[in-house]
Amino acid sequence: MEDNDRFDALMKLADFFSGRHDARREFEWKVTLGLWAVILGAISYHEKLHWPRVLCLPIIPLASVMTFIIYYRFWLRPLWTKNVLDRDQAFDALEQAKKVLINAGHEPVFRSRSSIDVSWCLFLKDWSMFFQAIATALLLVVFCVIAWFG
Repeated sequence: MEDNDRFDALMKLADFFSGRHDARREFEWKVTLGLWAVILGAISYHEKLHWPRVLCLPIIPLASVMTFIIYYRFWLRPLWTKNVLDRDQAFDALEQAKKVLINAGHEPVFRSRSSIDVSWCLFLKDWSMFFQAIATALLLVVFCVIAWFG
């Protein structure tokens, strides 16, 4: 494979992984905004129905906690993991392309996906995931408070 072909292939790989990352992020935010709209709609619907507070005490907090756990553990975490893997692979391909430009004889060597750090510690520090989780939790708490005291 010639140097130009190798560089082009590496740039296409970087574009592929970054495109996949960007598309997934767009979808992630659309779903998150949709969930927030559903929660706000539930608050509004609850206010219009005027349900007795006795019925709301056991059901709404339990449903809110389950919603948050499912959203956080089975939606945000897997998406974040896939995003980190795709983002790091895109940066890796870009770095290899730069090395091919600098040294024409460079043979690209990629890190394996298993060597990319996707620990819970990094997940908890990610500002975007933290914001989505906190905003969702606050909306659910508002829903519970309005159901109890509204």
